[in-house]
Amino acid sequence: MRITVNQKPFEMEEEDPTIEALLSRKGLTGESVVVAVDGEIVHREEWKSRRLREGDEVELVHAVAGGSDELVIAGERLSSRLFLG
Repeated sequence: MRITVNQKPFEMEEEDPTIEALLSRKGLTGESVVVAVDGEIVHREEWKSRRLREGDEVELVHAVAGGSDELVIAGERLSSRLFLG
């Protein structure tokens, strides 16, 4: 099944995947993560039951705090902390 994750195509092998399955595939534990599907934030308690559908647009934001020089959002390592939009 094909979905979009942070504006990039992403293929899910599971037939009826959940948000929790997606986070696992992306290597995210759920700590300090915010998930939105089709522009709506999905609360953490819904991640096990919320099913993803073909064509869903998912945004994953992984908050990072502290003095680290590296910023990681949805498994992507970024060298800049400047965000526009």
